[in-house]
Amino acid sequence: MAGTLSKTARASTRGKRVIAGRHVLIRDPSVEVSRVKLANFSFNGRKYSGLAWMSEAGDVHMNGEVTYKLATPEG
Repeated sequence: MAGTLSKTARASTRGKRVIAGRHVLIRDPSVEVSRVKLANFSFNGRKYSGLAWMSEAGDVHMNGEVTYKLATPEG
């Protein structure tokens, strides 16, 4: 029975909606970013290991630079 929800899990998720959105840069909301795990990454002259955000261009951004934006019908 892999992939089935328990009776309690089904009841707790009934009627809930998931709002679509995306993670974007605060200073430029047109740039979407994805979550990445870094190991010994040199960031501002210091070594950093942990979770961060990366744009499709390969630029790395920290948590404070990113926000979650709800999707709108026009984009």
